[in-house]
Order: sequence, then C-alpha cells, then structure tokens
Amino acid sequence: MNILWIDYWTKYIWLAKKDTKHNVIMPVWFLSNDGWTMFELANIIEQYQIKKIVIWWPMKQKNIQEKIDKFIDEIFLIYPQMIFVKQDEDFTSVEAAAQTWEFKKARWKEDTIAAMKILERYEW
Repeated sequence: MNILWIDYWTKYIWLAKKDTKHNVIMPVWFLSNDGWTMFELANIIEQYQIKKIVIWWPMKQKNIQEKIDKFIDEIFLIYPQMIFVKQDEDFTSVEAAAQTWEFKKARWKEDTIAAMKILERYEW
C-alpha cells in the first residue's frame, strides 16, 4: 500500500510518498492550490497507486481544519475507497530547516522535506 503525505496550505500543497514495499520515502514536490489541483492530485494518486493519504492536521487552527476537511471531502468524491489519516506535524518544519540550511532561498525544498519527516514519524 503506497501512502501519500499532504501538507495542505492555501497557496500550495506539499507532497511526499512512501513506497511501503521498499520502505522508501520520497518527495513528490508540490502542487499549486488552484483549479487544477484535483486533476493533478488524481494523476499522482494513479501514478503511485496511492491507497492511503496522511494529511497535515493543525491542532489549533480551526479555520485551516475546515479547509482541510473540505479538501478531504473533494478527494473522497473521486476516491471513495481512500483511507485518510489526520496527523499533527509538530516541529517538522524546524527539523527540515536544519537539514536544508544551505537552501534557505528555496522554501519548497524545506516544506517537501518537512512532509517527508511527517511520513517518517507516522506509526504504521
């Protein structure tokens, strides 16, 4: 079962995936959060044969929680068999920043590595 991590934000959606057969976590980079997001996400789900989505869940930000719930509902309409897990991401951006200090101007690398960190922490 391949797993996709989604770090949902208003402007971008950061992605990483885990190949459970080989126990490897890889970045998928990011998508612009716009009118094409669901089409692009469907392509990724099909390409990597995703069966479970682990999505970032902000424990204290109710307004973002509502947006994420709506986003999950949209995916569920396309993939009703998809398994969804909401996961807190405490301090993964801090860890990623420490690993990518030489790339400070490239924010997308930091957020992608943060997404990979969350998949590493997720208890299978």
